Parts: sequence; structure tokens; C-alpha cells
Amino acid sequence: MKITYYAIIYKHPQDMYYSVEFPEIPYAATEGKDYTHALFMAQDYLKTRFESPSQEKLPPTQKPEKILAEFKADPDNAYDKIDMVGILPITAYIKEKTKRLNITLPESVTDALDTKIGKGKKARFIADCITKEIQSL
Repeated sequence: MKITYYAIIYKHPQDMYYSVEFPEIPYAATEGKDYTHALFMAQDYLKTRFESPSQEKLPPTQKPEKILAEFKADPDNAYDKIDMVGILPITAYIKEKTKRLNITLPESVTDALDTKIGKGKKARFIADCITKEIQSL
């Protein structure tokens, strides 16, 4: 599953590191030694946070303008004393919780799946087809 949250990325003038905060996610922050490393760490943070077995629900997302306005308005952020880098969407791919479903298909269908899709890939293919069909309803 693909998830995207907006991150505020900034660098304090006296620090060597870039800080990354996800205002929509409680207690969500990381840092990197440079801008590129900070982006990598932000993706890794999202993936690790939401793939954990805690089954934490994904918080709702907000518009980036609102996130940035709230960040600037918070006196604890000392907005005037940092070199603002920006607000960016950070996307990560996480494994969804799965449930086993036992289905029976005609042998001709399973043979065709083996031939066209390949063994070991049928479940993913069937899940993708069902997802597309549900989205079209």
C-alpha cells in the first residue's frame, strides 16, 4: 500500500543536520546528515512506523498549506531562527495486513494463470484485479 504524508524539512543555522517532522503524525520526527539523507530517513520512518505490529491506524492527511501555517504559528518551532527548506510529500510503500481467502477456480483458469502470470504470483494478480474491479464500482 502506498502512503503519503507531508513532511516539513528544515535546517537550523547552527546545526549540521536536517530535521524532518510529520505534523500530522504524533511524535513523528527524524533527521539526516544532508538533505538527501533526510528524505531517505523520512521514507524509512513512515515505512517502519506503519509496518509495525502495533496496528496503528493511519492518521488523516491535511493540505500542505494548513500544515505549514500551523508549523509557522507554533512558538516552539522558532520559525524565524531556522533556514526553512520546505514542505514535501513523502511516500512510502508498506505491507498491508492480509487475510487468507480460500477460493475454488476452474482448472482452466488456474492453468491460464500459471502460464500467463507465473507460479507464485497468482494471489497478487487476483488481489490487483479485485481491487481494480471494486474501484470501478
